[in-house]
Amino acid sequence: MRVEGDSAFLEIERSEVGAPDDPVDHDLLLNVTVKVANYSAADQCWIAASDLEKFLLALRNLERQRQGEAVLVGADLQDLRLEFCSTDSTGHMAVQGHVGWQKSEEFPLQLKFGFEFEPDRLPFVLEYFEMISRR
Repeated sequence: MRVEGDSAFLEIERSEVGAPDDPVDHDLLLNVTVKVANYSAADQCWIAASDLEKFLLALRNLERQRQGEAVLVGADLQDLRLEFCSTDSTGHMAVQGHVGWQKSEEFPLQLKFGFEFEPDRLPFVLEYFEMISRR
């Protein structure tokens, strides 16, 4: 799934780990790539099943009402935060957040970003997350 804005994009894809027909649990490993202007980051982030369900509920409301926000967080809060939100009362949309990584013995790495995207992409975002949550 890819969301694009002016000189920016966010790409999310489910990482296939283990046997697809026999998941140990419903947590997801996502491949996340962000590029805004000359800044970019790519990493993998675990998403707890309970956090994904909360995000899906909020994303359904955002898509229906075109107001508010839907926030997806990584299992480690330093790794990922994606906030899809309305930017005004007419339903314009943006995504903002961060992608990061830190090993305990190294310095933290994190890209904070944000950009607007076409509101007609929001149903595709919802459709994608609903699809990967059922796998």
